[in-house]
Amino acid sequence: MKAYRISTEIPQDHELVLHLPDDIPAGQAEVLVLTGEGSERSDRESMKAFLDRLASPGRNTRSKKQIDDELLSERNSWD
Repeated sequence: MKAYRISTEIPQDHELVLHLPDDIPAGQAEVLVLTGEGSERSDRESMKAFLDRLASPGRNTRSKKQIDDELLSERNSWD
């Protein structure tokens, strides 16, 4: 699968016509539309919400040693 980047302007009627390079074969294709700031802002807000949840008080956190001990215990139970 190859990816092609083509910048274009979305018109008011939201109908998009793309003229693709000749080396793109005819047949099934998937079209991905990436928009400007709105999408980027959503990603940043989602990441901020995720990081805020990680740092939230009362979150059950374990030390590296506790995690290593739990992993070792789990691995030992496989035998």
